[in-house]
Formats: sequence, C-alpha cells, structure tokens
Amino acid sequence: MIIFKVNIWHFVFMESKTFVRSALFSLTSVAIIASCTPSYNIVPVFNKIDISDTDYEIGGTTIRLESSSDVILRQIKPLNDRLVLLRDTLSEALVNGAHAYFSSYDSALKRHEVEFPRPNFKFELYLTDTLYVASEKIISTMTIAYFYTGGAHGHTEFYALNYAPDKSRFYTIHDILDTTQQNRINKLLKDYFVNESDCFTIAPTIDKVTAVNVTSKSVLFTFAHYILGPYYCGAPTIEVPLIELKGIYKL
Repeated sequence: MIIFKVNIWHFVFMESKTFVRSALFSLTSVAIIASCTPSYNIVPVFNKIDISDTDYEIGGTTIRLESSSDVILRQIKPLNDRLVLLRDTLSEALVNGAHAYFSSYDSALKRHEVEFPRPNFKFELYLTDTLYVASEKIISTMTIAYFYTGGAHGHTEFYALNYAPDKSRFYTIHDILDTTQQNRINKLLKDYFVNESDCFTIAPTIDKVTAVNVTSKSVLFTFAHYILGPYYCGAPTIEVPLIELKGIYKL
C-alpha cells in the first residue's frame, strides 16, 4: 500500500491570491491520496473541475469511487452521493454569492452610488478531494475547499467524511475515538505536534479539532486556520500512530 501525502493547506496562507491559485492547481494532479486494500475492489476516479464565468471560477480535482462489484457499488453509493452533495452545495453557495455581489455593485454603479469601476477579480472556489484509506470497514476522505471572495487572502474549509461500507454508516469523531479519554488524547496531540519556528501559540486539544481522518496506520487531526495561531501559520495536521491510540481508537 502506498500513501502520497501533500499538505495543500500550507500553501493557502500566502498573502498573494494569485500564488494560492497557481499552487493549488499545480498540486491537484498529485494531491490525491489513494490507499485501497487489495481485497476490497474500489477504484478512485479523479475528475478535474474547470468552470469559468464573468463573476466566478471553480476548479480543482474531485474523486468518485467505482467498483466492478455491484455489491460494493451499492455499499459505497451513500459516500459518493455525500461527496457530490458537498461539492454541489459549496459550488452553489459560491455562485450565488458571486452573482449577488457583482449584480449589487453593477446596480450601484448605474445609480452613481460608487466611484470605482467594477472590481477586477472573480469569486473563486478550488476543491481537492483526498482518499486516505478504503476498506470494507472504513473509507476516509477529505474535501479541502479554498474560497476567495475579495480581500487580502481567501479562506480554507476542511470536510472529513469517514464511512463504513459494511454498515452503510457515517462515523463521527466519537465513533472513531473514545473522546472521554481527552487528557490522554490531548497529550498525544501535544507530543506529535510539529510547531515549526514556534509559530503556533495555542496548544492543540481534541475540542479544537476541525476534521479527523483515518489511514491504515494513523489518525489525522486537522486544525483550521486561526485555531492554533495566526492565519499565516497555516492549518496544521497532526498524525498520531494507531499504536499510540491503543484503548482509544474504536474501529
């Protein structure tokens, strides 16, 4: 099993919106993580998004899970449906926001209520889906959504989905971990936290986690921007080996 890890969120804290856009697009061809057990016949299919309009741009790479087995296809359909719903919801929000903003600005121009011409930027959304592990027991994905709606920089949102095909059930963090053992979990988060140049000023704790993903050998804890420190520090992910989570990890 080979796992390719790419920390896209380290690129999105740059002040230059243009750099962010080019960095994300350059990464989409390699940013997908694929980890499937040979006995569970799943094939990740990658789709590139490239939609452009006067008011907005939507791009990135998304994933759909396929299988030659009809049984497995039925098992994973709820996850595929949830991934599509998530992308459609984020895209619709971006499009509606862009049209509302620029329509309002154009109307204000016609009424001579603003002095400056139409802003020379578009609303932007860049999506990247990541598959961490795929087995009959657990499929773990992350959707990273980078938005730009004006200003010095955009913002990034993280959506983890952890799905059990054999149970047709989506897991919460409480299904994955015994969160009543928060003191032990918090110590592990602190021990495995790489705080380069001491940029982050707040200690990572389980109650501050934005998203949790599972790999075959570890649990990934992602913290969104601003939670542990300034925006420019990025959105760190802490990887804790499963062996360290003995008695805490429930799957």
